[in-house]
Amino acid sequence: MLYQNYKIKRNNFVPFMSEKVFHPLRKYLENKNISLRAFCRIANMAPATIHRIINGQTPSLRIAKRICKYSGGEIQMRDFGYESDK
Repeated sequence: MLYQNYKIKRNNFVPFMSEKVFHPLRKYLENKNISLRAFCRIANMAPATIHRIINGQTPSLRIAKRICKYSGGEIQMRDFGYESDK
């Protein structure tokens, strides 16, 4: 996670984020109350792959299409930076 600011509290650095920006895939999983591992089992993907995507890595076209398919279309190709849903 990237943090924009840091606050010092009792001589410890405490990350402080002025704006929380979550990946649409993370929002989808939270709204549907699906764990990352459960989604990975459904979509036949490694949890590390989904974790990297949620943390900002752009997935390959094949992986992005698979996520769109198994999310029932709630996650779209444009959420990954691709122009078309085809």
